[in-house]
Amino acid sequence: MISYTKTNVTSKALQEPGIEIYTVVKLYDNLLSYFRQIREQFDEFEKQAKVLVNADYSEVHRRKRLRKAMPDDGPAPNVDLNPREKFRVKVFNTIVDRLISEIDKRRRSYDNVNELFGFLTDRQISSSDIKQKATHLVEAYQCDLEEAFVDEIQLFLPLCASDMSVSLMLQNMIENKLVSSFPNVNIAFRIY
Repeated sequence: MISYTKTNVTSKALQEPGIEIYTVVKLYDNLLSYFRQIREQFDEFEKQAKVLVNADYSEVHRRKRLRKAMPDDGPAPNVDLNPREKFRVKVFNTIVDRLISEIDKRRRSYDNVNELFGFLTDRQISSSDIKQKATHLVEAYQCDLEEAFVDEIQLFLPLCASDMSVSLMLQNMIENKLVSSFPNVNIAFRIY
């Protein structure tokens, strides 16, 4: 059966206060990969289900409706699936595909936020990249951030340890009474 451990562990991690956005994106990537693998394992799930429920597919006998061919119908023939394939296509794949779609939608949302704010915790990027990404953040939050943010963040980031999260940097800023010196950085951290 589906391993609830992977989904449960991911769910708990996503609910942790202070989790970094890039970690959320990675967790969603792993979950997407897992469900894409599950989609290809129908035969395995079917065997396990047959062991649990001592039954097999049964054909529902229904009168076939004849459909009148329309002039704009394409060359695709009507395919009559056996009960097993009908279940795989109409139920199993539909559920897994919907799950993948919803997880991917959430992943893309967090990825967009990570694109805007990811440079705050990435110490591997150059100062010119920091300047470019900070400018992009100011453009995205014109009502909240001033142009001074670009210079402030370049001065502030070297004051922090390389492994600090944004919440720790904000806490450090408040404890060291640096909020008035870096007001736009404080605002950006709070938005994040």
